[in-house]
Amino acid sequence: LPSVFNVGLGLGSLAPALMAGAIRKNVTQMAKMFIVGENPEEALPVLKKARKNKICFTVDILGEATLSEKEALEYQSKYLELIEWLGKDAKNWDEIEQIDRDHEGAIPKVNVSVKLTALYSQINDKAWDVTKTHLKDRLRPILVSAMNKNIFINLDMEQYAVKHLTLEVFKELMMEPELKNYPHFGVVIQAYLRDSLADIKDLVRFSQERGTHFSIRLVKGAYWDHETMEAEQQRWPIPVYTNKKESDANYEACAEYLLQNFKYIRAALASHNVRTIAAAIIAAEKLGVPNNGFEIQMLFGM
Repeated sequence: LPSVFNVGLGLGSLAPALMAGAIRKNVTQMAKMFIVGENPEEALPVLKKARKNKICFTVDILGEATLSEKEALEYQSKYLELIEWLGKDAKNWDEIEQIDRDHEGAIPKVNVSVKLTALYSQINDKAWDVTKTHLKDRLRPILVSAMNKNIFINLDMEQYAVKHLTLEVFKELMMEPELKNYPHFGVVIQAYLRDSLADIKDLVRFSQERGTHFSIRLVKGAYWDHETMEAEQQRWPIPVYTNKKESDANYEACAEYLLQNFKYIRAALASHNVRTIAAAIIAAEKLGVPNNGFEIQMLFGM
């Protein structure tokens, strides 16, 4: 080859090392933007700084995919430790009215979000009742510990395959005598799902039956690619809206319904879309919902 090409050949052997360094740097910077720390000790200063800026938080443990019961039990232990650690430190935190009270009074200073699938590795639709029993046995100690420490627990929503299971586990635990009267539990609903409004209406009815309100965090949803590809592979109806405008419109409809029923449900409206947030705030004003009767939530770093 002419000598001019030798430069390219020479650089070719260096390219993987150069690329790896750049990727590592970018991944690290991205992680620092969205992840508050590797452990509670690292996270605490970031959380306290947010509180000084009148921003509350909900913490979850990342990397929650579990392939064995050993891992699942470790995740349960990690959540219990996180609740214990944050609950103990929060006793010394000053109350900040804007984020520590709603229209009915004081609310928990600590919020923790839990993914159900992290707690049990053998989830099986064909063993529905057995699976629910195991999941409730794993989640119940977390809920009881949080309740005893006045901590809010939010049950995250994951892929559509476990949506019905998640809602059933949540509702059954919420009706257990020990947990029935505690208002600081919540569950997530994803507005990109076609049946999300129906699920919200069912949860409002359930809250009325329970007699104690709980929270619904409304999100757009983060599994769109997975849901569409799996549905196409299995020749199933696609459970999500395939047009962003439809998801946005459904989010606003769901948000308005939640705000209409704020006496039974606390709405936590999670979005990075300015129009979505503005529409929700205007709806709340028109419906007479107090400014501290609902929450606006975003991912850390956004």
